[in-house]
Amino acid sequence: MVVHKRIKYVLAALTVTSVALSVGLYALLGNVKKQINVTVLIERRAERRTLIRHVSLPESKISKSSLVKSSPMTRLNVTFDEKPSCEALIEGDGEQIRRAFSFAKHHHYTRNTHCVNMAKNCETFLKECPYILNASAEETGFPLAFSIVMYKDVEQVERLLRTIYRPTNFYCIHVDKNASELVKNDIKHIVNCLPNVFTPTKVFGVVWGEFSVLGADLSCMEDLLGHPGWRYFINLTGQEYPLKTNLEIVRILKIMNGANIVDANSQLRWRWRRWDMAGPPPHNISLYKGNVHVAVNRDFVDYAINNPIAKDFTRWLTHTKVPDETFFATLNHNPQLHIPGSSTGPVDTDYDKKPYIARFKNWGPQWGEKSFDWPCGGVRNHNVCVFGMSDLPLLTSRRELFANKFYVNYQPQTFDCMEEWLRNRTVLEYKGMFEFNYTFYRTMPHLNFVYRPDT
Repeated sequence: MVVHKRIKYVLAALTVTSVALSVGLYALLGNVKKQINVTVLIERRAERRTLIRHVSLPESKISKSSLVKSSPMTRLNVTFDEKPSCEALIEGDGEQIRRAFSFAKHHHYTRNTHCVNMAKNCETFLKECPYILNASAEETGFPLAFSIVMYKDVEQVERLLRTIYRPTNFYCIHVDKNASELVKNDIKHIVNCLPNVFTPTKVFGVVWGEFSVLGADLSCMEDLLGHPGWRYFINLTGQEYPLKTNLEIVRILKIMNGANIVDANSQLRWRWRRWDMAGPPPHNISLYKGNVHVAVNRDFVDYAINNPIAKDFTRWLTHTKVPDETFFATLNHNPQLHIPGSSTGPVDTDYDKKPYIARFKNWGPQWGEKSFDWPCGGVRNHNVCVFGMSDLPLLTSRRELFANKFYVNYQPQTFDCMEEWLRNRTVLEYKGMFEFNYTFYRTMPHLNFVYRPDT
């Protein structure tokens, strides 16, 4: 009996010693890793971790001044109730990404409709929801126009609008004709609180593959032309999110110097699939297919809405399939039409020679072009990647202006972290503590092949 007790004591002592050594080694490795991470951040991303902890934005610039910071997480004593920090996920910390998945399994998504509900009282809405209510002088001097085509998920659309909102820009929100009355009323309340946000005169019930998809954008484009001064038009859907701050977008579009950002490819396989049933296009126009997501100058929009050739082409498109993927690509790649900002050089998007920076849309390897072929850390829906938490390092290092696609209820920390990252970057920018490198945009080869009427 005595011998058995002594054996138990010895085993217990060995267990305690083993645990202590494991914890000590784990902490030591954690410290070493932390030191390495800090060194890398100082060298490669000076705006993070060092600056973000100490910066706030004056009330004159933003309605809530403090930086967003997700809850920190220690390496030891982690439970499922502790949410991993966005900083760690964006840095690609594999351990923290795994913990984020574990956290998500034990904490189901709950809608955050605080700001949507606040919009019923505009004074409360503008006080409680962090909209940027004053733009910088540079942003003020280069207003932008946006369309947002949506059907549901008002929470996600409101968060998108809040991120891209500046008082000197203009925003047209097209709510699907078949959306619920609740969705329509929620958007109506938001629009009523923001003087430069409106819904279009003509509304469509949008059906994929039909003219209504293009019609929703054209309706917003026509109404936006009634607002003077804006320089570029960007069309969005409710499932997208910016990869650049508004000031960065302004500076990139200034570098474009009127050039349109439009995807296109010249593959003949689209002819019989989408166009042949309509007969030959008017005015000997050459047809191309491309993504509907664009950034085009105001003169392009004016041509697309008001020019007789464009009107003829639009009528012809009503007899084709998926006309939204033909409209912009074709108008921008027929140089004989002399549309301001259109391409006079090669047609097809090329990751190196003719980069398409309007949107990061990850179709995967079947697309056959590097611009759209990247690993997907989330889930693919009809081949398009719905981004997840593992995609955050890639998303925050992309060169495009926006990304598609996000579902706010799929791995919701993905959207939360994008929101936190971009807001903090905006704060740093306004404080003069972060400067983006624009060299890539200045050296894009295809900018030498652009129709500019004044040159």
